Amino acid sequence: MKKLNLLSFMLIFLFYHNLFADEPYNSKFAQKDVLEISGGISVLSHIDDDSKVHRVSFSPAIDYYLIDNIHFGISPASYFTYNDYDKFENSKTIGFRPNLIAGYTFKIDNNLFFDISPSIGYGYLKVFNSDDDTHKSISYGLDISLKYDLDGALINLRLGQLYTDYIDNSSLDDYYDISIGLGYSLYFDIN
Repeated sequence: MKKLNLLSFMLIFLFYHNLFADEPYNSKFAQKDVLEISGGISVLSHIDDDSKVHRVSFSPAIDYYLIDNIHFGISPASYFTYNDYDKFENSKTIGFRPNLIAGYTFKIDNNLFFDISPSIGYGYLKVFNSDDDTHKSISYGLDISLKYDLDGALINLRLGQLYTDYIDNSSLDDYYDISIGLGYSLYFDIN
């Protein structure tokens, strides 16, 4: 319910910001030689009858617009997880998953953009338990974002999907995540 209220607030804010603006703002975002710096910190807690999982993730990203509307970037995503269930023997894990990103940004209005960004990443997971396991994975992602420009800063509403495939014959199951987030990023014309 909180996510729905936050989304409603953001959409109302964007509507009124456009309605009462003195003059139309013509954004320079998504043009050639623009560098976007974004990122996020997220916290996940999952508790059910047999397990508890608490995860903190940090995922900065840098994207460069090689030509108008087309960007390439990298995100050195990392995370820390505390697991309280049998598979990990009440362990802590640290993961690192750098992602390569390519995307296309559509300009909807003077300061409103829609972005589609597929990604691929290679993951390394270290489990601190009696065996000190390590696991390697390949992940495939797709982020869909609505970005609103506030003159050099962007408010981002993002829907993300990620499929992780463990490639080292590990005991871990492959998994699929869906996430929604609200973020902030800055952009600069480096030309």
